[in-house]
Amino acid sequence: MKIAKVFIGSLVLLQSVSLYAESSKQCLKYWNEPAVEIKVLGEVECEHVWEFGQNSASQNRLKLLDQLNLKRKNNQWMSTGICSKVLYNHKEYYIYNANYKEDKDDVWIAYDNKNAFAYLRKIVAPGFVAQRFEMQSAPN
Repeated sequence: MKIAKVFIGSLVLLQSVSLYAESSKQCLKYWNEPAVEIKVLGEVECEHVWEFGQNSASQNRLKLLDQLNLKRKNNQWMSTGICSKVLYNHKEYYIYNANYKEDKDDVWIAYDNKNAFAYLRKIVAPGFVAQRFEMQSAPN
């Protein structure tokens, strides 16, 4: 019985080492790939987040906001209305940024006429982070 336990334990150990080595190899594969080249073409005026969906060209961005559970008509949105126009893989994309006034959550949206991709960063509001400490005398 003891030999069976040692054998099973050895198999589990070897399998986990093999899986770890395979996942490390898979991860390191991406470090060896060349960096992608993105050319910045300049800044252009673009729609504000609260204007998304008012024309057919911005429907993909409106759908993306819905997927992120963000309301375009929220009066907390802040935006300059300026996008960076970039060239990647022979296609032009626009990169847009907006954030909330109060809690400073921000969203970055990269889009073209057909697709839209987003990065949403949730930032905890300062009121929730601040902790109140009371002075207490040390026990004797």
